[in-house]
Amino acid sequence: MRPPRPRARSEKIPTAADMSPLAILLVSLMHPTAPATAPISVPNGPSSVSHAPVAVVVEAEWKASESDNIAGLTDLKKLSNPAVVDYDALLAATSEMKEIERERIDPESTKGRSLRQQAADRVTKAADLIRKEKRHCSVWKQISHKDGRKIPDITQAVKDKLDSV
Repeated sequence: MRPPRPRARSEKIPTAADMSPLAILLVSLMHPTAPATAPISVPNGPSSVSHAPVAVVVEAEWKASESDNIAGLTDLKKLSNPAVVDYDALLAATSEMKEIERERIDPESTKGRSLRQQAADRVTKAADLIRKEKRHCSVWKQISHKDGRKIPDITQAVKDKLDSV
């Protein structure tokens, strides 16, 4: 790889003010583990270029209710690869909910509430295992993105895992 060519004295060094927001974002995406920086020059200062942090404001582009989160991250600003499930179908597929139906247990009774909570815990554990396995940041009952992208549905994978949790 060739070293960068030296700048001519008359050539202006770009500053953060000269960069468009898109350029700043692209610079920050090129180095996701490092803070976003942009080259700046100091008038009447040394001829070397220094790097100063640039604030990149990212608006939450995901739309979801915090109560719809099943596993993983809950902060919408931090999401990168969420997944969605049909929560009611997963609950219905648990052995606890099948027992409530089979034995006609009142869902509002002590035993019914206990079994429902066990079913919810089973769904959460299975969803979290599949989330980690498929490398999703979180699992939601409902979530959408501002740009309308399709969210992966992992309902079947979670349903297959329910009996082993």
